Amino acid sequence: DEMLVDVKQSRDTLLSLITKEDYSSEVKVYLVDTINNFLRLEEEIRYIKDGNYFSRSELNILFGNLRNTFRSNFNIFATTFYESSRLQQQ
Repeated sequence: DEMLVDVKQSRDTLLSLITKEDYSSEVKVYLVDTINNFLRLEEEIRYIKDGNYFSRSELNILFGNLRNTFRSNFNIFATTFYESSRLQQQ
């Protein structure tokens, strides 16, 4: 549940960014792609949470993959979106 809350909060933060400024179309694409990635992560978390037949070993692997995907998505967002929006402001 904690991981799902973290992903939802991150998605909500990204959604709030959409309304705060007028971004270029390129920046908006990065933002929307990142939001979609977080939505897929939420689906994966629910799939694991609702699954009844995962072994402890499988769960450890699945949660490790989710953590890495979350970090990767956030890193892509931070480097791509912020760099693009910073360049737009210059």
